Amino acid sequence: MTDQVLMPGADYQAICNAVRALTGGKAVLKSGDIAGALAGVKRLTVQAGTVTPTSNTSTLTVPVVGTPKLLTIRTGNHDPLTGSLLAVTSVDVVPNDTSRRNTNVSVMQPNGKEAGFTTRATIADGGVTFAFSAGRVFVGGRVYKWVAYYWEDVT
Repeated sequence: MTDQVLMPGADYQAICNAVRALTGGKAVLKSGDIAGALAGVKRLTVQAGTVTPTSNTSTLTVPVVGTPKLLTIRTGNHDPLTGSLLAVTSVDVVPNDTSRRNTNVSVMQPNGKEAGFTTRATIADGGVTFAFSAGRVFVGGRVYKWVAYYWEDVT
């Protein structure tokens, strides 16, 4: 490549607009600024799917690939269970390196009221397996939608 390159002004403007959209910047970009601005962009990828347990279970494995930075599980079915069981309706996990932190679990009481959040989930690698006490279950037949988010670390 030569030291000087000619480009139509509209193409250069489109490149600068795209860089500003990616970086959230608003400043005028000189050609020498573009590479540095793009170096700060971090990629975000998402995996999603569903898991439907065949019977009530206190353990649910989500088939993620890799280690997500954030994992959420939700069910739209908040019908209560009979007896003393609590139905797990949502889970939010923010991993921190290889350990997990900020695990929030929402459960539904047998009377249909929200039972609040708990941090008593045990989470293991190899997919992500959520294990609760026998009193908190993922309900058999309910569809649990999961979304795993991955982004590059800030250097």
